Amino acid sequence: MNPGIYFGAFNEIVRQRELAVMSQNLANISTPGYRKERVAFSKYFFSVIESRKTDFSEGELKPTQNPFDVAISGADNVFFVVMSPDGKEYYTRRGDFTLDKERRLITVNGFLVQGKSGSITLKDNNFQINGSGEILVNGKVVDKLRLVSLPTDKLLRYGRTLFYLKDKNEASQEASEYKVLQGYLESSNVKPVEEMANMISCLRNYEICQKSIQSQDETTSRLINEVGIVRA
Repeated sequence: MNPGIYFGAFNEIVRQRELAVMSQNLANISTPGYRKERVAFSKYFFSVIESRKTDFSEGELKPTQNPFDVAISGADNVFFVVMSPDGKEYYTRRGDFTLDKERRLITVNGFLVQGKSGSITLKDNNFQINGSGEILVNGKVVDKLRLVSLPTDKLLRYGRTLFYLKDKNEASQEASEYKVLQGYLESSNVKPVEEMANMISCLRNYEICQKSIQSQDETTSRLINEVGIVRA
């Protein structure tokens, strides 16, 4: 294969995958607690090795006046702990909670929000959550949101806003430096203008790669069909 065509094709693959990640980020601009991704590539012989990195920087906090909306402020490595229906532990920054039929606090996808001793049951809609995550009913503490501090470089994404530790032996730590805000939601940390600018730049680079491949192909074609021909 013509080396120029090979490197052009390699760069096209890179740009296609970058565009897929950027499209995913833009599609989740309005998803609470979403963390944008970046993609990096390296070449190993004739293979393209892809690695993704999640940006865990804090998103904008927006007031909602909904008591079931909860946000974490002040520490981008602190997460809510939730439990899947099959008993697996996950971590999230998405705090638009609700109640199930048994009045247990759950996420939008039905995972149980965890407190100090397991799932949280709220028998009364009139409750408050203070800055440390304590849940109060009629001024009395009935439970506390379980919040943990995690090494973000050890987290893997599950779905759009859930994460888990890739090493099961890696222990989470009880969070200390944070503030819980009731009636607020943390927005996605995707910056639309920045993401669109990156996408336009990526598309331009993709077009350059296409034109390079076409040019290399035309040159190769002329060499094959014209060089060496004896003209009368």
